[in-house]
Amino acid sequence: MTWKSKSVAIEGRERFLMTGASKIELSAGIATVVLALFSIAFFIIATRSLDVLEEGSLPYIGLAMLVAIGAYGHVIRGRIIGLVILLLSGLILTAMGFLGGAIYYARGLWLGLPLVLPCFTAAVAVIAAIVATKDRHISR
Repeated sequence: MTWKSKSVAIEGRERFLMTGASKIELSAGIATVVLALFSIAFFIIATRSLDVLEEGSLPYIGLAMLVAIGAYGHVIRGRIIGLVILLLSGLILTAMGFLGGAIYYARGLWLGLPLVLPCFTAAVAVIAAIVATKDRHISR
């Protein structure tokens, strides 16, 4: 059995066709940003103040945006730096979210649930990136 190449030459550059793992990676990266913005909006509505914006939500949104940028760079552009950005920001966001969500959950507050949702999608994006990278190297 021979492996078919999963790349195609477009305008002199080699671009990779999107596999199932690549589609999941890109979708999870975009969902991470959307859910992070949703969770910040939820906190603003629930607490009825803008103090959430001063208490560390900007790094949270920044990490979520880096997950999406890394997924785009890895899937669409085929760059290794996209994978590095995705892995670093995704792992930091996942650790940060699970620790923060666990603290809120231990206190009995449901405010921790929106904080954990982007962490799941960031973890899915990281796992899909690893699988997509392995699929890419196996097919060569």
